[in-house]
Amino acid sequence: MAFFKNNIRACLVAFALLNLLEFCIFWNPAYRNLEDLRKEIIYWETMSRTSLDIAVPKVPTRDQFLGIVEGCRANFLQAGVKVTDLKVEGFGTPENRVISQGAAIDYALLRLHLQGNWETIISQLEALEDSHEEIFIREIMLDPEGGEGLLQIYYYSPNE
Repeated sequence: MAFFKNNIRACLVAFALLNLLEFCIFWNPAYRNLEDLRKEIIYWETMSRTSLDIAVPKVPTRDQFLGIVEGCRANFLQAGVKVTDLKVEGFGTPENRVISQGAAIDYALLRLHLQGNWETIISQLEALEDSHEEIFIREIMLDPEGGEGLLQIYYYSPNE
């Protein structure tokens, strides 16, 4: 009977050690990951509450496109750069809208023929790109009389 009690004690001690080992191997890392996820949830909840103060970039709609084009032309004229020709070369393709599967961001390509000082043209193009989140310089070609620039203007199309 004493042998049987010693075997039970040894089995219980072995069982307890195995449970402790199992906890250390499996449960403790899982518990730590759970705690990390809880901290991350708290972080993102506070970010979502405070992100209301952060300015979201405003993407114009299609009906504001002509106003943007006129604003670009007016900025160049104020800086002393003459806009001799202005034309819209193209718009974003429907394939782009299918890929996005969300609020469709589309764009227009605007080609400007400019006459004036190179440094003024370049500084005005950079200022235009810096002051408007939706305008990107696609290409610039300069010649002795002035140059031309191709602007890519993004806009939001709300009816898609």
